[in-house]
Amino acid sequence: MHALHTTQTDSSRRGDVDVMRAALVIGLVFFHTANIFDLLPYAVKNEQTSILLMLLVGFFSQWGMPLLFFTAGVATRHSLTRRSAGEFVLERIRRLLVPFIVGMLVIVPPQRYFGLLSNPDFKDSFPRFYPRFFRIVFAPDFPLFLSADPAVGYFEISHLWFLYYLLIFSLLALPFLLFLKTQRGRLLSSGLARWFGRERILLFAVPIVLVELFLRFGGSGGWNRLSFLVFLICGYVFASDAEFERSARTAWPMALLTGIISITVFFWISALTWQSGVDPSRGYGGLSVLWRVSKACASWFWVVAIWGMGQAYLWRRSLKVNVPAKHSPRRRTFLDKAFAYANEAVLPFYVIHQTVIVIIGYYVVRWSAGISIKYFTISLASVALTFLLYDIFVRRSNITRVLFGMKPKRRSTVGASPVQAIT
Repeated sequence: MHALHTTQTDSSRRGDVDVMRAALVIGLVFFHTANIFDLLPYAVKNEQTSILLMLLVGFFSQWGMPLLFFTAGVATRHSLTRRSAGEFVLERIRRLLVPFIVGMLVIVPPQRYFGLLSNPDFKDSFPRFYPRFFRIVFAPDFPLFLSADPAVGYFEISHLWFLYYLLIFSLLALPFLLFLKTQRGRLLSSGLARWFGRERILLFAVPIVLVELFLRFGGSGGWNRLSFLVFLICGYVFASDAEFERSARTAWPMALLTGIISITVFFWISALTWQSGVDPSRGYGGLSVLWRVSKACASWFWVVAIWGMGQAYLWRRSLKVNVPAKHSPRRRTFLDKAFAYANEAVLPFYVIHQTVIVIIGYYVVRWSAGISIKYFTISLASVALTFLLYDIFVRRSNITRVLFGMKPKRRSTVGASPVQAIT
C-alpha cells in the first residue's frame, strides 16, 4: 500500500468508503426536505420559501449525486475483483434492478399520490389512482425508454432514477472496466496515476467539462446524464491504483479552494440568469459556457476535496465497519457498529426515504409554524421513520432483504433488533 503506483488490494473493503456512502444517503433526507422549501417544483411545497435552503439545494446538487456515482465506481472495482463478468451482471441485477422494480411497484406510487393530493383539484382515491400510475408509453430518451401516458401523466421513476442509471451505466462501462483489470489496463491506470499525481488530479474535471458542454442527453438531478458515467468510471479508476488516493489526500486543500471559487462563480451566474429569465444550460453564449464550465469544475473539485478528506481522516481513524470484530486489529466501538448498521441499510434506506419525506411533508407544511421548525421536523422524523420501516419490514426477513437488494442473512441473525445489531 505504501509503494508508489501500487494497485489496490483486491480483497480490501475500505470502511471509509462505506462511511462516506452511508453519510451521503442519510444526508439526502435533509437535501430532499429542503426541496419542499426552495423555489423549484417538488412533490409537496411549503407556502413560504427559503433562499437559504435554495442555496443548500444548489450546493449539494453540485457534488452529492456525482459523489454517489464516484463511490459506486469504487464499489464496482471491489465487486469486479471478486467476480467474473457474468457474476457481476447477475449481482447488478440483484442489487439494482430488483429493488428498482419493487420500488416502482410499492414505494413510488404513494409518493406520487401524496404529491398529487397537494393539488386541490385532484380527487382520486388511491385504488383508483394506482392502475393509472402505470399507464405508460414508449418514449426513448437515453437511458430511459418509458414515459407517462400524456392523457394521464402520473407515471414517474422519481428518485429511483439513480438505481436505474447506475445499472445501465455499469453495464455500458463493463467492457472498459474489464479491460482495466488486464495487464495493459493496469499499466494505463498506473500511467494515469503518475501523470495526474498530486494537484494535477484536478485536471480530471476536463472530461466532465466536455460532456457538459458538447454532449446533451437530457438531465437528471440537475446534471447531464452522461456526466454520471464519467464519475462512475473515475471512481473505478481511482480505486485501481493507490497513488490516486495519495494524490487525493495531498490535493484536497487545493481542491477545496478551487471548489469554493468555482461554485461561487456558478452561483453568481445562476443568480444573473435567474433574474433575466435565461436558461444557462442551453446555448453557447458567454454566460452559458462559463456556467457549465464552473458547474463541471465545481463538481469535480468538491468530489476530490471530500474524497481526499475522507481518505485523510476516516481511513486514519481505521473505521473498518465491515470487518468482523474477531478479525479487527482493535475492538470495534459503538460508533463502528452503528456505521455498520447504517451501511447495511443504505440501499433500502435510499429506496424508501423520499416517499417518507413526501408523506410527512404533506401534513407538516399545513402547520402554522416557521420554516425552521417544519424543516427539522420533516427531516428528523423522516430519518427516524425510514430506519424504523427498514428495520421492521425489510431487515428482518430474507424475502424482503432480497427484494430490496440486500444479501440474505443467516437465520440466527435475522430479526435481531437494531440495538442488538450495534451492541
